Amino acid sequence: MPSQARLPDELTALLVEFRESPSTSVIVTDVDGTIAPIVARPGDAEVLPEAISSLKQLVEDYQGVGLLSGRGLSDLRRMADVPGAYYVGNHGIEMSYDGEDYTNVDLAVGLIGLGEAKRVLKTAIEVGADDITVEYKDYSVAIHYRLVNDSSRIDALNSLVEQLASDHDLHLLKGKKVFELQAGANGGKDLGMKAILDHVAQRTGTAVERVIFFGDDVTDIDAFEYLQELRSDGSVDTMSVAVDGGSEQSPAVRQAARLLIESPEAVSLALGQLLLSAS
Repeated sequence: MPSQARLPDELTALLVEFRESPSTSVIVTDVDGTIAPIVARPGDAEVLPEAISSLKQLVEDYQGVGLLSGRGLSDLRRMADVPGAYYVGNHGIEMSYDGEDYTNVDLAVGLIGLGEAKRVLKTAIEVGADDITVEYKDYSVAIHYRLVNDSSRIDALNSLVEQLASDHDLHLLKGKKVFELQAGANGGKDLGMKAILDHVAQRTGTAVERVIFFGDDVTDIDAFEYLQELRSDGSVDTMSVAVDGGSEQSPAVRQAARLLIESPEAVSLALGQLLLSAS
């Protein structure tokens, strides 16, 4: 891990509080851009080894550990093999824990529209366009355009996905160099976060008292805002931490998160400091 990674003093102090009450504390992290550095092609992304190592130990020490991502469950498990963790994929639609899979929203109608949108995309995005990656998932489809340098093509993609969302009643997410069409209008990382916390409390028989969530993109805002609601009503002490994406970062992310840190390496450092052995 690069030695230059640094954490804000407020976060360092909070991590100490977490280590003092692991049995009532939950740790949740996004993956891409948060513990896996952003790369040109999503299939090439890799979670930092130090982050995986820490997460595996944190599962043993804390009330709950979750991975909350836009990726599908199978892809998420492939990237981050953390036995005992909660896996939440497709921006909160899917969840898996201890071999049991759950779905948070009824997508029967939305899946029909999503299928039609996938069909249109397969014909609309030219074969051989190696600067665009289309990721077809069970409950969503993502169009990654990080390698596209022609602004007119990006504008055309934007118009296309907005039209598809409108025509087929799909939820459109716009992240860092990615458009995503999601089946159903009710999915979101706030639902995924709520599902994790509810399941943890039920499984352990103990109320969750503290939650920390690491994210980086506009798709994490729903979870940031949900945690702020919990903090505001006094039910749970929460901390939302966003990786600063520089020029790509949406101001809305900075506004929704309580703290900013500099990089996925800094998130990995924070996870390491949460280890009870670090106290």
